[in-house]
Amino acid sequence: MSTRGWATMSSRSRVAFAVATVMSVVAALVITWDTAYLPMRVALVCMAGGLSAVPFVLRASGRLPALADGRAPAITRGVGWLLVGSMTTAVIVSFRDSDTTERVTTGIPVVTVLLAAHLIGIQAVTARPTSTGGRGLGAGAAFGLGAAGVWLLVVAVRPPVPGNAGLATLLVFAAVVGAGYWSRRAGRVGAALTAGTIGSLSIVVSVGSLMSLVPDRWVPQIVTVAMTPAANVSESRIETADPYVALLLLGAVCGAVLVITFVPGLARRLERLFEVPASQAPASALEVHTSARP
Repeated sequence: MSTRGWATMSSRSRVAFAVATVMSVVAALVITWDTAYLPMRVALVCMAGGLSAVPFVLRASGRLPALADGRAPAITRGVGWLLVGSMTTAVIVSFRDSDTTERVTTGIPVVTVLLAAHLIGIQAVTARPTSTGGRGLGAGAAFGLGAAGVWLLVVAVRPPVPGNAGLATLLVFAAVVGAGYWSRRAGRVGAALTAGTIGSLSIVVSVGSLMSLVPDRWVPQIVTVAMTPAANVSESRIETADPYVALLLLGAVCGAVLVITFVPGLARRLERLFEVPASQAPASALEVHTSARP
């Protein structure tokens, strides 16, 4: 852990990060209190604690500077954290009664990595100094949340919830283009990627929430071979979220690009990693032609 990063943190920030991590772990322990499958409970608690510790580790290690000045960075980061927290809670509630080993060894680690990409990406683009600017961050958050709002409006007007992510994907891409255009020259890339990250995660969270709250007529008929109609609806509530995993992946890709773009020095280090040494570089056509002369 970098002494420089730790030293630049105020005691208030250290306490806030520690309290948030402890509260996340305690909440996960409470939610999984009746989980009979111990590996599942351990995996879910570790996911909650690990994700809540990510901002603290990045800040304390000096990998990312402090939050940029202004309302837009604070609001954008707050929205991102809230969405990741909501999605984490939804996953814990959904998986707590499962006793499937595959979910412990594959499902939870994959979801944790995808959510971490969202979380780190939002933290990177809102860190000081941000080249995206207040206008770009505001546009990214607004267009991302707007995409989820339009999707919810369509569902409200014409239920049931779509059984595929086609409409949601189109809305996210529209948000990316809109945020980039609205930001114009200043911070266009950051605004577009922020919209993609927030928009994708917002819709996925909305799908999970709706499947827990809406009446049966809002649930798409995905499963039709269960023993009873009630069982068909119950299974369909679970299966509806599966196509939207691709949308979660899209948001994670946007978050990963934000990390590469805005973490200080990371892009340059990656370039050097894939750089071909001069001694191994192929000779140019001019060099080959010159060397061939007698």
